[in-house]
Amino acid sequence: FSWYTPMGKWKVRAEKEGYDPADSEADPAAADGWLPVPPPQMNVHISMVSHEAPRVEEVLASPTEVRVTFSRYMRADWLEAGTAPVTLTLDGTAAEIRCAFADLEESPAQPGVFYGRTLVLTRADGELFRGDAVEVTVDGSLESYAGTPMGANYASGPVTLQPLAGEITVLRSGSLSTDIGTLRSILLEVRDTEGQLMENAEIRAETLTGRLGLETDTVRTDENGRAVLQAAGLAGGPDTVSLRAGIAEAELDARVSVGTVVESALGVSLAARLLSGDSSGVRLTALVENVTDLPAAGALYAAAYRDGRYLGAALYPDTVTLLPGETAELPMEISCDGSGAVTLKLFFLDGETMAPLSGNQK
Repeated sequence: FSWYTPMGKWKVRAEKEGYDPADSEADPAAADGWLPVPPPQMNVHISMVSHEAPRVEEVLASPTEVRVTFSRYMRADWLEAGTAPVTLTLDGTAAEIRCAFADLEESPAQPGVFYGRTLVLTRADGELFRGDAVEVTVDGSLESYAGTPMGANYASGPVTLQPLAGEITVLRSGSLSTDIGTLRSILLEVRDTEGQLMENAEIRAETLTGRLGLETDTVRTDENGRAVLQAAGLAGGPDTVSLRAGIAEAELDARVSVGTVVESALGVSLAARLLSGDSSGVRLTALVENVTDLPAAGALYAAAYRDGRYLGAALYPDTVTLLPGETAELPMEISCDGSGAVTLKLFFLDGETMAPLSGNQK
C-alpha cells in the first residue's frame, strides 16, 4: 500500500482459495473498523482462517528432542487436559514423553486460548533418546486452530536419531545494504542442538518481497560450520531474508538502494506559512527550500503534529519537477483547537517504493 493512497478512511479486504474472507476491521489502528490515512498504516493486521484438515509435515529426531511440525497451527488445550494424542517408540519400545509447543502463541481474538505448530517431544525422565531410530504416531482427532481435525491417524515410520541444526548466526552484520545489481555475500554459521559447529547442514533461504535476489535458495555448511549466501538487489526498497536449517530459524533485514543514498539528515530549510485559520481548522503551507540538496528523484512528505498527536499531512510527489533554488510548497488543512505550537516533520521518500529513507527527517 503506497504512500500515494488518497487521504480518507480505508478498509483492506483479502480473499484466498481455502480461507475465509477477512478484512482489517480488527487492526489496532482501526477506528470503527476503518483505517485513517494519513498517517501511513504499516503491518496491517488481517486474520485469515483456513478450514483445511491439518497434517504432519515433518518429523526430526535428535538425542535431546524430537520435533513434529504440522501444516497448520494446532489447538494446545489437550496439553493441560493430560490426554496423549502423540506417542513415541524408541527402537520398538514405547517411551514416556513430555510434549510442549516450541512456538506457542495466544489467540489475539480469544485470550487464554493457545496454538502451536511445532511440537517438541522429550523423555519424561529427562534422559537422552538412545538408540538408532524413533517412531511417532499422532491421533487423527488433533485439531487445528480452526477446530478442523486431522481425520486420519499419522505414523512416521523409523526416523534416524542424529544431531539437528539448532542455531543459525549471520556473521559480521545484522543487516544488509546493497544497490540494484550489486552482489553481496552473507556469511552464515550453524550449530547443532548440542552447541557444536555443524558440517554439511542445509540452509534454506527465501526473501519476503523479492527486492533482493538470491543466487540460490539452498546452501550447505563446510567443515567449519559456515556457508556463504550470495544476494543482489533487484528493486529499491526493504526486504527480509528468512533462513532455516533443521529446527533453527533466523531473519536478516535488508535494504536495496536505487543508487543514491543520503546518509545525513535532509539538507533543506523548512518553514511554514499560515494561509487562514478559524474555529473549524487551520490551513497552512510547508515551505521546503534548498531542494537542490536532495537526490534527483523522490517525493517530499510533510506531516503536522501537536503534543505528539497527528494533525494532517501533504505530499509533494516528484522533486524532479523542481528547478534549482525553487521552493516546494505543500499545502495542508489541519484540525487544531485552542492554542499551542504545531510541529512540522518533513520526510524524503524513495521515488519508486514511496518508503521513507532512513535518516531523512527534518
